[in-house]
Amino acid sequence: MDKLLAAIYQMVMDQHPAKVESLCTRLKSTTSNNNYSLSNYFTTDAANELLDKVLSEWANVGCSGDEIAGLVAGVSFGHIEEKKSEKVELVWTGPDSNQFPVRRSEQVLLDVINSSVNSLFIVSFVLVKIPAIESAIKRAINRGVDVKMLLESEDKENSDAFLTSVIRLYENIPAIRLYVWPRDKREYTGFVFPRVHAKCTVADMNVAFITSANLTSAALDKNIEMGVQITGGDIPLGIYNQFISMINSEEIIPYKPNK
Repeated sequence: MDKLLAAIYQMVMDQHPAKVESLCTRLKSTTSNNNYSLSNYFTTDAANELLDKVLSEWANVGCSGDEIAGLVAGVSFGHIEEKKSEKVELVWTGPDSNQFPVRRSEQVLLDVINSSVNSLFIVSFVLVKIPAIESAIKRAINRGVDVKMLLESEDKENSDAFLTSVIRLYENIPAIRLYVWPRDKREYTGFVFPRVHAKCTVADMNVAFITSANLTSAALDKNIEMGVQITGGDIPLGIYNQFISMINSEEIIPYKPNK
């Protein structure tokens, strides 16, 4: 049954409620052993592939048309209610026109770090010493939060800025877990290496801050930078799972410097 519910959830995620309601009407007059008649119900191949997974799991479970229709309707309703709970806020750094209220990048980042209870994943091109941010990370670790951070390890012009930053971080926050994208995993073009250019922070798989700002004092306080904070919904969990899957596949790996 769990596989059936998971397949239904994947199917209804991007569908309009009216389309799902119409499908439920069709399901009620269908049985599990002739459900192939619904295979091309949706207008896109991707949606029909997800529907086929539902039909396959339905055939395995063997419940009635009324029961499967009830499951689809219930999962769809739950997903819609979950989306309603999602909150998105604009985050800004730079000149303030006072035209509408916005929150500042550094304060939002601090709020996300300080809110973390179980997990925190931070991604940035660089981290230049920012005492308030690093103190917040240290406090998170001290209260038992699993803190992971992905940084760009390929210094420009063969500088040692990355190594210096990492040594300082491990000295100041020994329990932090730093990750890098190894050079041998990158598709080198012959001119430049691809870069870790994403900037985001995810707390407890439920709050995400996605921003153009690097972890530098200028980016968090002086530059024109823009981002969003997303609370609830699918996106924070999706971001977290994306990076965890990269760890599991060893696309990104733990890093400790050889002093």
